[in-house]
Amino acid sequence: MILKIMAFYQQISDYYDALFPADAEEMAFVRGLLPSGATALDIGCGTGNKTVFLAEGAAWVEGVDLDAAMIARAVADNARPNIRYRTLHMDGLGKTFAGQRFDAIVCLGNTLVHLPSPEGIQAFLADMAGLLAASGCVIVQILNYDRILDRDALELPVLETPHIRFTRAYRRDGRLLRFLTALEDKTTGAVLRNDIPLYPLRMGELTAMLRGVGLGSHYFGSYQGDAHTADSFVTIAHCQRDTAVSPQGEHE
Repeated sequence: MILKIMAFYQQISDYYDALFPADAEEMAFVRGLLPSGATALDIGCGTGNKTVFLAEGAAWVEGVDLDAAMIARAVADNARPNIRYRTLHMDGLGKTFAGQRFDAIVCLGNTLVHLPSPEGIQAFLADMAGLLAASGCVIVQILNYDRILDRDALELPVLETPHIRFTRAYRRDGRLLRFLTALEDKTTGAVLRNDIPLYPLRMGELTAMLRGVGLGSHYFGSYQGDAHTADSFVTIAHCQRDTAVSPQGEHE
């Protein structure tokens, strides 16, 4: 499964910034949730086009991504003195950064659900809680899977530029969703197709997982800071240590 994900992102790395451009206002909202002068970990950083916004005002940022082609582009296009980019898988970060503490841990772009099991997601969140400084925060953004599952909203918006067309859809597969994509290069006519398993994480399940690792959560429904509703396209969780819950699996 890891190989399928790697192949998918290697294929789209040349088109990534055109498909998923960073929005300065959206990133300003995320940056506003981070402590000033933070040390941050950006998980699933891609080409670094969002990491550079997170690094403004930060002391140090570690940007990590599974795909080496993405990291190569990040180093080439979005290098900054206070950013280090590394090719790492998200399920081993607890060991990689053992003994370190981050003021902010950011996981955007629907990255979390690429861990296709609740057990894998729970273990990842436990690692993040263990790497978090006492007064730090975790920010996670995924799609609103309550909306997708409850309304059978399996078609995603087509992304199109003068040179490429990217169609996306989900197909139910037991407790998973298959993420089906077709990327057409209009110049050459070539079409890249992929089929990636994702775990459709509902907000209630995410809340319970976060509480299980000692993190309380507040939700937004957009990068403009709107309240989360059943109609929200995305789910953004802003998480901090919750002294009212008993953490499990922390690495303190």
